[in-house]
Amino acid sequence: MAERTVILERYELDEVPLGRGAMGEVWGGYDKRLDRRVAVKFILSPGRAPEPELERRFIHEAMVMAQLDHPGAPAVHDAGTFDDPRHGRRLFMVMQFVEGVTLDHVVNEQEPLSVGWAAAIGAQAARGARRRRRAREPGPRRGRPRGAQPAGTARQRALRGRRPPPCRPAFYRLAVDLAKRYHADDERVFQCRMQEATCHVLLGDSGLALRLMRDLLADEQRAYPVDDPRVLELRRQIGELQKSAGDVEAARDTLTGLLDDLGRLYGPDHPATARVRDSFTRLEP
Repeated sequence: MAERTVILERYELDEVPLGRGAMGEVWGGYDKRLDRRVAVKFILSPGRAPEPELERRFIHEAMVMAQLDHPGAPAVHDAGTFDDPRHGRRLFMVMQFVEGVTLDHVVNEQEPLSVGWAAAIGAQAARGARRRRRAREPGPRRGRPRGAQPAGTARQRALRGRRPPPCRPAFYRLAVDLAKRYHADDERVFQCRMQEATCHVLLGDSGLALRLMRDLLADEQRAYPVDDPRVLELRRQIGELQKSAGDVEAARDTLTGLLDDLGRLYGPDHPATARVRDSFTRLEP
C-alpha cells in the first residue's frame, strides 16, 4: 500500500481523490489532531508553485467562504500552502466533510439559486462580517441618537456603485489571470465568470447576475457551437433566474426558444427537454 500524503503533519489524505475538475481537485482526509473527517480542496496552478498574487487571492476566497453560515455551506477549517514532494507547492483548503449535496456543489454545477434562499445565505455572511467588525471596534457601543438616520442607509448610499461584493473580485481577477495565461475563451475562464455571477445571485442581485450571464452567453455562443450542451445549459440557467427574479415574460421567451431547440436536437421525451418543459409549464400565466 502506498504511503498516504499528510499535509502539515496533520491532514492525512485518502488514497484516491473524491473528484477532479478544471480548477482543482477534492480529497477526503482525516484530521489527526482533532480526530475528524475532513475534505481537502487543492487549486491547480500551471507551474510547480503558485504565484504570490494567486496565493493571496486564494486565501481571500477562503476567508469569504468562512463567512458563510448555512447548512448547505461546509465550514472552512484551514487554508494555506503545502510543499508536496510530487507536485510542488500547492494551495489547499480544509473544509468540513459533508455527505450529500452542499452549496459548494451547487455553485460548481452553476445552478441558479432562488433569490430568497440565496439572499438568506448572503445576509448571514454579511451578519458574520458585521459581528467581526464590531468586535474590532474600540470603545463602548452607543445607541443611535433620536432622529438620526440609520447608519446602514447612509452607508448603502456611500457604497452604491463603488465596492463590489467580497466574492466578486476573487473570481473576476482569477478569470482575468486565466485569460492572460491561457485564452479568454478557455473553459476555466468561463467557469470563473459564472462563479462571479453566482456570487451576485447569492447576494440577491439578480439583475447584475443576469447581465453577467448574458455577456457570458454571448461569448460562449461565439466560442462553442450553438448546440453545445454548455451553451444550452447556460440558456436554461438564465431562464430559471429570470423566473426567480419575477421577470416572467423574459423567462417565457428564453425557455420557449430553448425548448424548441432541445426538442429539435434530442426529441420531446429527452430528460433535458422534459426538464425545461416542466419549468415552462410552471410559469405564471
